Amino acid sequence: KADMERMKERTKQVEMQKTDEISTKAVLQILPVIDNFELALGKVTDEATAKGFKLIHTQLQKIIEDMGAKQIENGTEFNPEFHEAIATMPAPNKKQSGKIAHIAKNGYTMYGKVVRPAQVIVYGDDI
Repeated sequence: KADMERMKERTKQVEMQKTDEISTKAVLQILPVIDNFELALGKVTDEATAKGFKLIHTQLQKIIEDMGAKQIENGTEFNPEFHEAIATMPAPNKKQSGKIAHIAKNGYTMYGKVVRPAQVIVYGDDI
């Protein structure tokens, strides 16, 4: 009886792991679409078009959140666990050195793991 319970538990864990993997793959395929919507939103000047883009963007965000994805909260501090530095720029002062200057792409976690780090531009020392 105990062996049967362990087998059921193991089967349940394997099924959950497969579901998590499938969800992660799906989210990783949707993220470039969300990125493109964010880029388009920054360029749209027509208010009605912007409103439509925002609605679709919100719906896509909700879909991936329902699948378990969470956007990484980007503070000002660079953290290599959550951020990928794609460039540096001169810091306006020494206090800003090593801090995030701009977020190029948002990062996401799923099930406690980073599935895509945020791509950021970081302030560096003046050269």
